[in-house]
Amino acid sequence: MLFVAFTIFRLVYFPNMSESNQDSTSPVVRKSNQLINARYGDITPTEAKYLFMMVSQISDDDEDYKTYEISTKDLVELSGSSSRDLFARAEEITDKILTRIINIPEKDGLVKVSPISYAKHIKGKGIIRLRFDPVLKPYLIDLKDNYTSYKLQYAVKLRSIYSIRMYEILKSHEWKIRKSKTPVKIKYELEELKEMLSSQGKYKSYNLFKTRILEHVRKELKENCDITFSFKEIKTGRKVTHIELTLIAIKTVNVNVTSPENANILDKLIHYGVSRRQAQEFVVVNDPAYLEEIIAYSLDQDSKGEVKNLGGYIVHLIKNKAQVGKSAHQKEKDNKEQKTKQEAIDAKEAKARSEQIIEELKAAYQDAKKKEIDHMVSNFSEDDNKNLEEFCRNNPFLSSRLFEDGNLMPDKDKSMYETALSMFLTQDHKHFKSDDDGFMRWVLDTKGHHLKKDHSRKSNYRIEATQTELFS
Repeated sequence: MLFVAFTIFRLVYFPNMSESNQDSTSPVVRKSNQLINARYGDITPTEAKYLFMMVSQISDDDEDYKTYEISTKDLVELSGSSSRDLFARAEEITDKILTRIINIPEKDGLVKVSPISYAKHIKGKGIIRLRFDPVLKPYLIDLKDNYTSYKLQYAVKLRSIYSIRMYEILKSHEWKIRKSKTPVKIKYELEELKEMLSSQGKYKSYNLFKTRILEHVRKELKENCDITFSFKEIKTGRKVTHIELTLIAIKTVNVNVTSPENANILDKLIHYGVSRRQAQEFVVVNDPAYLEEIIAYSLDQDSKGEVKNLGGYIVHLIKNKAQVGKSAHQKEKDNKEQKTKQEAIDAKEAKARSEQIIEELKAAYQDAKKKEIDHMVSNFSEDDNKNLEEFCRNNPFLSSRLFEDGNLMPDKDKSMYETALSMFLTQDHKHFKSDDDGFMRWVLDTKGHHLKKDHSRKSNYRIEATQTELFS
């Protein structure tokens, strides 16, 4: 049996942290503490990640800068981002980095420098070549002491610039955890901390700063990194003026599982943007088939443009125990519902077709009636004229409209006269007498449709059957 080792993260105050506790395959970012404590202005998370990837390519034995290549594809995969526009925006992002200013505190003053002095975008390959400004050399090259190192894998997973900056600040104090027997606490003036987190001027209300930055950052670090924090507010009078951070390192505890399938699922979750700690917890408590369904469903939704953050979307579905896969019973139920819906659609379409046919039959009936009347008029005799006059005289309505001084006057109301003539000629006609039955008999005899009256329909009829059905 193949045993695959993976880890579940737990929070502890006094872990014995070392490089072996972390992923040894991840590149390392090393920066002087002066650069860690610098002010980065309005730099964005994506711009910061480009710089991290550059720094991670610096070797211990490098004596000077090189030209570093950054692959947008690598950045997307490392960060677990589902953003499709990073490729299109790569040149725009590097243009912005060229304009950024880092403020580095020195004993004799403040150094202001743009992080990169050279950039070249390789068209069609998603690759950018970058070079650091020479001024940054003592902060990145040949570092012997007073520097901070951390794994690239943690920094690139973070989606907020505030989280990125807080992570670097905490890592710069991490060494104190190993030397202290009590919780390590760091105290900052509130405004100083805001500047260090690149949030100056954005949340003047402390309550907003607390909820939208401190609490959000603490949660994001806990879910994605090897260190997080708790914090305490310190007031001067009634106003919060200082923040005390307590460092909380996260260490790993090895657990054996018996299924290589779990290792595969773990890799997939991490690849698509779920934090390692969260992915490991999911693998422990969920069936692999369920996690596969969640991943497949999430990728499908992502391909439709319905997902902004693929990793976050997967986490949300799993935490809420979303049922994206369907049981046999559910599939049967869905099939029945779909069949019922389709039958309703078919019935509606059939009704519409029937209504259209009936309207066409009505028009054809009127044409046939007119032709028959025209034929009968062409053969009108003197006796027919006398009989027509008598027919109109015996009908009170027609009599009042068509007679004057006892005589039939066709020109008195031509429209009424034509109606009277039609009624007279068709009164004994099988098909054209003025009743609904005549229309239905004509449709059956000439078109083969058996109609029934139905006043719930616009046409007042429905096709009950056709002649082929009646006699089959």
